[in-house]
Amino acid sequence: FRSYGNNRLDSTGGAVRIDGSSSGLDGSGVVLNSIQVLAGAGDIHVQGLGPQAEGVRMSNDSRLQTTSGDIDLVSVGYNLGFALYGGQILTDTGNLSLHARGLGAYSDGLVIGQYASLVSNGGTIDLAGEGGSGAGLRIDALASVDAGSGLVVLRAGNDGSSDAIRIDGSVRSTTGVNLRPGGVDANGLAYDRVGDGILLGSGNGFALDDGELDRIATPELVIGSNQHAGAIQVQQAITRAGNLTLQNGGGSGGIALQAGIDVGNATLALLSGGSITQSAAAAIV
Repeated sequence: FRSYGNNRLDSTGGAVRIDGSSSGLDGSGVVLNSIQVLAGAGDIHVQGLGPQAEGVRMSNDSRLQTTSGDIDLVSVGYNLGFALYGGQILTDTGNLSLHARGLGAYSDGLVIGQYASLVSNGGTIDLAGEGGSGAGLRIDALASVDAGSGLVVLRAGNDGSSDAIRIDGSVRSTTGVNLRPGGVDANGLAYDRVGDGILLGSGNGFALDDGELDRIATPELVIGSNQHAGAIQVQQAITRAGNLTLQNGGGSGGIALQAGIDVGNATLALLSGGSITQSAAAAIV
């Protein structure tokens, strides 16, 4: 078990690695509370295992920061994989990845709490979370994910009994954002759940409504991937100021448009290995 609080760690350019595990019911694998971890141009790696509690908990004004280094966090817990309850994770040009798994039946995977921020000015931000009946990935109101000119990839999955991806905060990239079903295994390795369905509307599983999509600021939004095989259903009208791609070229699940999509002067792309169907109520603008 590693607990760091009210401290400053500065490697002056070297890599920083923090590993911790806990077997107690009340203990997280790693606790970062009011700590500044500065690595200059070095990488930062944090891994926490809390098989009966939380993997990693980061709170208050804690900060992980590099310039050109990568930041990599892996967290596996029981009731919650990774809890970011305040603080900042920053890299100027490096990549940032957070992969978290909740092992419990009612667990959440990756939670980005209020006022927390993830920032890269050009590197990729890769978030993947998997829970039980809770959210796989949750970005709370007033939280922010900003990759600058880098890409943002969000993957989420759960047991299908509730909404797996919940975006109440802001997500931004001046290049592109990709949303797709995915998860994290018990060893902390992220993967794609290519057979899961994708729902545009309110519902369980990998579901995104118009309000959530409106909180994503990017010129290119891709939902799915060329490997995704599960069906894509549009059940709620979508309005977006920017290009939108719905993609499941990896199988025959198809795309069913049951509500309208309005992208204004931008482009809508429907890329599927199966049938693409459109109901009379599903006008495309």
